[in-house]
Amino acid sequence: MPRSHHFKAKHLIAAMAVQSIDKFLERFSPPDGEDYFRALWGGLGLDLPEEERVGSDGLSVMSRELKGGHSALILTLPEPQERNEAYFLAALQPQPGVGLVVGLERSLDPMTQEPMTALVGWSTQGRFNCGKSPQPDLASFILEVEELLA
Repeated sequence: MPRSHHFKAKHLIAAMAVQSIDKFLERFSPPDGEDYFRALWGGLGLDLPEEERVGSDGLSVMSRELKGGHSALILTLPEPQERNEAYFLAALQPQPGVGLVVGLERSLDPMTQEPMTALVGWSTQGRFNCGKSPQPDLASFILEVEELLA
């Protein structure tokens, strides 16, 4: 089971970006976006029992230009420890006013039960799964997002 704090934050961030991408990009973009992200993360843990809170170590925000003329705002979350916790979330605006979020989650292979990563996304139609992904590093994640948008 994912930790409540990690799970709650991932889904709230995805919903915020999908529902109002312009406002999301304004709030989370550098230079002040990381401070906003840290404050949001901390606030989401306040109503949770101490043992379910996850510290903010590893939180970061960066803007990145992608192939194909797309821009991404990439949020790094604290290191996942459980299934369905995210390593990264990329907020994208594939069309004006349209929000899309792509994430890389810790997962388990359904056949072997071996650890793996999965590329997932959120749009106005809900959550979708893109399948297995490479190792959980930023460069590989960015390549996967670029391929998804191509």
